[in-house]
Amino acid sequence: MTSPNLADLIPDIIRPRLERLENGLIEMDGEPEEETTHQLRVSARRVDAALNTFAAVMATAEPCRVRPIRRVERRLGNLRDLDVLGQAMKRDLAEAGDDELRAALGRALDRLKEGRADAIRRARRAVARPALRRVRERLADWLREPRFGVLGRLPAAAVVPDLYLPMLGSVLIHPGWGLAGTPAPDLEEAGMLHALRRRLKALRYRIECMADWFGSDAGVWLDELHAMQDTLGSWHDDGVLLGWLARAQAPDQAIDRVRERARAALAPWEGWRQRYLDPVERQRMRATLIGFGRVAP
Repeated sequence: MTSPNLADLIPDIIRPRLERLENGLIEMDGEPEEETTHQLRVSARRVDAALNTFAAVMATAEPCRVRPIRRVERRLGNLRDLDVLGQAMKRDLAEAGDDELRAALGRALDRLKEGRADAIRRARRAVARPALRRVRERLADWLREPRFGVLGRLPAAAVVPDLYLPMLGSVLIHPGWGLAGTPAPDLEEAGMLHALRRRLKALRYRIECMADWFGSDAGVWLDELHAMQDTLGSWHDDGVLLGWLARAQAPDQAIDRVRERARAALAPWEGWRQRYLDPVERQRMRATLIGFGRVAP
């Protein structure tokens, strides 16, 4: 099957992502539930990923800047981190048999509630900013009459690999791959691994945009990226919890338990690390992106 032009594909990728973002913004009225804010964050990230992937191809009267969308992502990300942290604290509180630990967790939860109220206010301000409304309006206008630069008229198979390979390269050369074993999440070097997690997440959302055209290997790869994201996320969440416990003066044994739980959560990391450092596997990842369009969806 002949590869379609990029101009044939991009509107159908952006349109449903923008629609989900608009629906999520409506649901931010009132007191949003945890799942509501999480899904809105995911919707914003998917629009961000699509714009970052295709910005060089789209022709707009004014740039569709991603900065307002990223601001929403960050604000909702802060809120999501507090929600996940609160769930972990409540779980640990229910299991705690030590009075000192229960008191420390209670203090930490009180502080977290205050932080969550502030995070909601910040998220609402980001959602209400005129800059975000302008980006959404420009995208809606563009979707009514999509326009492209010269690259949009080329076969997608000729252009897509060059749109994706730089992102893959930024993942493969990231220094986070140098952290071997199962490092504790409160080590100074652990920041590199958290930064790598964000890079992997960005790659995952970009591949999602055109996953069907990358073939079945992309589906398996996306599942792996999702698993890596979740594993590294759990590990990082425990690292954040360690900071809260330390500030709440939790007993040392509780801090040690969370640190060991984080290390246990990171057990699959070394296998993934070895795979992503293997020259053959790295070439296979590149080949998946270069092979765009060989298998029609």
